[in-house]
Amino acid sequence: MVVTRSAELTPELLEAEMHWLNNVLNKIEGIHNVAAACEIFDVNRFKIYRKSDKVITHLKSGEEKPFIFVFNRN
Repeated sequence: MVVTRSAELTPELLEAEMHWLNNVLNKIEGIHNVAAACEIFDVNRFKIYRKSDKVITHLKSGEEKPFIFVFNRN
């Protein structure tokens, strides 16, 4: 999805378009959808976590540990 700016697009219309786009992307890219599309590589423990609950826990923790990577399965 792309929002293009044209001459007849007023700031109010641009703001409305950006609000709509933000709502759509928040529904599509929710934490559960991201967790289903990603996996965690833990090089320290030589493990790959594919279950959504493990991925969600890691993403929500917010801490960055060395040699633990989030990869998209696509």
